[in-house]
Amino acid sequence: MASESSFNYFVGGLALLSTVFSMLVYLNVYLPGPRMKAFDELLVEAREIYEKARGEDLLPPEMSRQAQAKLRKFEFQADDLRAAVYQNTSPVGILLSFFGGHSSKIAELARDVKGLRRDLLTTSQKERARRLEELLDLPQEGTGRTCTSEMPPPTGQHDHRDSRSPDSAEPRSSTIEHANTTPTSSISNSIPPSGHSVSYVCSVIEWFSGMFSWSKSYPQGDVEQPPSSPDIEARSRSSTLVEERMRKNSSYWKISTKKMFVVTNVATILIPLCGMIGIWTLKFGSHNV
Repeated sequence: MASESSFNYFVGGLALLSTVFSMLVYLNVYLPGPRMKAFDELLVEAREIYEKARGEDLLPPEMSRQAQAKLRKFEFQADDLRAAVYQNTSPVGILLSFFGGHSSKIAELARDVKGLRRDLLTTSQKERARRLEELLDLPQEGTGRTCTSEMPPPTGQHDHRDSRSPDSAEPRSSTIEHANTTPTSSISNSIPPSGHSVSYVCSVIEWFSGMFSWSKSYPQGDVEQPPSSPDIEARSRSSTLVEERMRKNSSYWKISTKKMFVVTNVATILIPLCGMIGIWTLKFGSHNV
């Protein structure tokens, strides 16, 4: 009986420890600090997308003004929340910040920024596709033909008999003599462009469109581009205070934001299960004693 009661107490203590650990993990995922860090990354990404689309003139004027105003509003609200969140560095202050509604406010701002990012991406991609179609359908300058139209026949196959008027009585010898005295530059300028130049230009355009469609089929998220000056200002504005606080309190934010969903589900399952095991063990262990 003593061994059974000891085993029951051991299982009950283990269940209690697992419950406490699950609660700590759950709170650490939904604390304002990690959520604020994820929101800063999202805000910087939205700012980069907006600056790139505005630099390429892909947004309508009204939408560009509205997006800029929304981004400024989000940045001001994030500054206020960031100051309120990172002022509380003690465990008690972090819990008070959590139950004070800062996490829910950060989540609402994150949803608004995600919606703005979706609209910017959709509009810019549609404008890029429209410009590409116009570029491919545009006829070549000086030819008046598209790449899909019929190529003109070679110059040597034209019938020149119609070019001479029937009333012309100039002898053949004078025509030959005039051709011999004509400068070479005037002859070369009078020759119309042949079909070979048109086919060469069309082949270059088809090769360029194939390369563009091949590069478009792969995701561009892994390609790193040098940030422009507005990007550097946005990064410095949104992440300077984050980096300083993270260096001081690096022990609080060790869980990656990518594992939030998995950890939340595991904690949701473990909390009631471990509680039931602990109650059942303590109840039957007391009866055995």
